[in-house]
Amino acid sequence: MAFKRIDRLRDQIKEVVAVIIQQKLKDTHVGFVTVTDVKLTADLSEATVYYSVYGDTLTQKTTNRALDHAKGFIQSELARQISIRKVPTLSFKVDRSVEHGLRIEELLNQIHEEDDRKKDDSK
Repeated sequence: MAFKRIDRLRDQIKEVVAVIIQQKLKDTHVGFVTVTDVKLTADLSEATVYYSVYGDTLTQKTTNRALDHAKGFIQSELARQISIRKVPTLSFKVDRSVEHGLRIEELLNQIHEEDDRKKDDSK
Protein backbone atom coordinates (compact mmCIF):
# COMPACT_ATOMS: atom_id res chain seq x y z
CA MET A 1 0.00 0.00 0.00
CA ALA A 2 2.83 2.44 0.80
CA PHE A 3 4.25 2.12 -2.72
CA LYS A 4 0.93 3.08 -4.29
CA ARG A 5 0.74 6.16 -2.07
CA ILE A 6 4.29 7.16 -2.97
CA ASP A 7 3.60 6.63 -6.67
CA ARG A 8 0.41 8.72 -6.52
CA LEU A 9 2.18 11.48 -4.63
CA ARG A 10 5.13 11.37 -7.03
CA ASP A 11 2.81 11.71 -10.03
CA GLN A 12 0.88 14.51 -8.37
CA ILE A 13 4.06 16.43 -7.54
CA LYS A 14 5.29 15.96 -11.10
CA GLU A 15 2.08 17.37 -12.60
CA VAL A 16 1.74 20.28 -10.19
CA VAL A 17 5.40 21.35 -10.42
CA ALA A 18 5.19 21.25 -14.23
CA VAL A 19 2.14 23.55 -14.18
CA ILE A 20 3.79 25.89 -11.68
CA ILE A 21 6.92 26.20 -13.84
CA GLN A 22 4.95 26.71 -17.04
CA GLN A 23 2.22 29.02 -15.82
CA LYS A 24 3.20 30.73 -12.55
CA LEU A 25 6.95 31.13 -12.74
CA LYS A 26 7.64 34.49 -14.37
CA ASP A 27 11.42 34.20 -14.57
CA THR A 28 12.64 34.97 -18.08
CA HIS A 29 15.75 32.86 -17.51
CA VAL A 30 13.71 29.65 -17.43
CA GLY A 31 13.77 28.02 -20.85
CA PHE A 32 11.28 25.55 -22.28
CA VAL A 33 11.20 23.04 -19.40
CA THR A 34 9.61 19.59 -19.36
CA VAL A 35 9.36 17.83 -16.01
CA THR A 36 10.29 14.23 -16.80
CA ASP A 37 10.30 12.50 -13.41
CA VAL A 38 10.17 12.94 -9.65
CA LYS A 39 12.00 10.74 -7.15
CA LEU A 40 10.83 10.75 -3.54
CA THR A 41 12.72 9.56 -0.50
CA ALA A 42 11.05 6.78 1.51
CA ASP A 43 10.11 9.19 4.31
CA LEU A 44 8.68 11.69 1.75
CA SER A 45 10.89 14.48 3.08
CA GLU A 46 12.77 15.15 -0.16
CA ALA A 47 11.76 15.18 -3.80
CA THR A 48 14.18 15.37 -6.70
CA VAL A 49 12.53 16.85 -9.77
CA TYR A 50 14.14 15.77 -13.05
CA TYR A 51 13.61 18.02 -16.04
CA SER A 52 14.80 18.54 -19.57
CA VAL A 53 15.38 21.90 -21.22
CA TYR A 54 15.09 22.67 -24.90
CA GLY A 55 18.13 24.67 -25.92
CA ASP A 56 21.87 24.91 -25.79
CA THR A 57 24.16 24.52 -22.80
CA LEU A 58 23.87 28.17 -21.81
CA THR A 59 20.07 27.90 -21.73
CA GLN A 60 20.35 24.77 -19.59
CA LYS A 61 22.70 26.49 -17.13
CA THR A 62 20.58 29.62 -16.79
CA THR A 63 17.44 27.52 -16.37
CA ASN A 64 19.14 25.42 -13.69
CA ARG A 65 20.14 28.56 -11.78
CA ALA A 66 16.68 30.08 -12.16
CA LEU A 67 14.95 26.92 -10.90
CA ASP A 68 17.29 26.72 -7.91
CA HIS A 69 16.55 30.38 -7.18
CA ALA A 70 12.76 29.83 -7.48
CA LYS A 71 12.79 26.63 -5.40
CA GLY A 72 11.12 28.30 -2.42
CA PHE A 73 8.35 29.80 -4.55
CA ILE A 74 7.70 26.48 -6.31
CA GLN A 75 7.65 24.63 -3.00
CA SER A 76 5.19 27.10 -1.44
CA GLU A 77 2.91 26.88 -4.49
CA LEU A 78 3.13 23.10 -4.29
CA ALA A 79 2.07 23.26 -0.62
CA ARG A 80 -1.01 25.27 -1.61
CA GLN A 81 -2.07 22.82 -4.29
CA ILE A 82 -1.55 19.38 -2.75
CA SER A 83 -2.92 18.15 0.53
CA ILE A 84 -0.08 16.61 2.50
CA ARG A 85 1.10 17.31 6.04
CA LYS A 86 4.65 18.27 5.12
CA VAL A 87 5.63 19.16 1.59
CA PRO A 88 8.93 17.55 0.55
CA THR A 89 11.99 19.71 0.08
CA LEU A 90 12.56 20.12 -3.65
CA SER A 91 15.78 19.81 -5.59
CA PHE A 92 16.10 20.07 -9.37
CA LYS A 93 18.33 18.02 -11.66
CA VAL A 94 18.70 18.01 -15.42
CA ASP A 95 17.51 14.77 -17.01
CA ARG A 96 20.09 13.82 -19.61
CA SER A 97 18.22 10.73 -20.85
CA VAL A 98 16.70 12.65 -23.77
CA GLU A 99 20.16 13.78 -24.89
CA HIS A 100 21.49 10.23 -24.58
CA GLY A 101 18.55 8.91 -26.59
CA LEU A 102 19.16 11.43 -29.36
CA ARG A 103 22.86 10.54 -29.42
CA ILE A 104 22.06 6.82 -29.68
CA GLU A 105 19.62 7.53 -32.52
CA GLU A 106 22.29 9.56 -34.30
CA LEU A 107 24.82 6.72 -33.97
CA LEU A 108 22.29 4.17 -35.25
CA ASN A 109 21.56 6.36 -38.27
CA GLN A 110 25.30 6.57 -39.01
CA ILE A 111 25.57 2.78 -38.83
CA HIS A 112 22.63 2.36 -41.23
CA GLU A 113 24.16 4.88 -43.65
CA GLU A 114 27.49 3.03 -43.58
CA ASP A 115 25.71 -0.29 -44.18
CA ASP A 116 23.84 1.23 -47.13
CA ARG A 117 27.12 2.58 -48.58
CA LYS A 118 28.79 -0.84 -48.22
CA LYS A 119 25.86 -2.50 -50.01
CA ASP A 120 26.04 0.06 -52.83
CA ASP A 121 29.83 -0.40 -53.13
CA SER A 122 29.52 -4.17 -53.37
CA LYS A 123 27.12 -3.98 -56.33
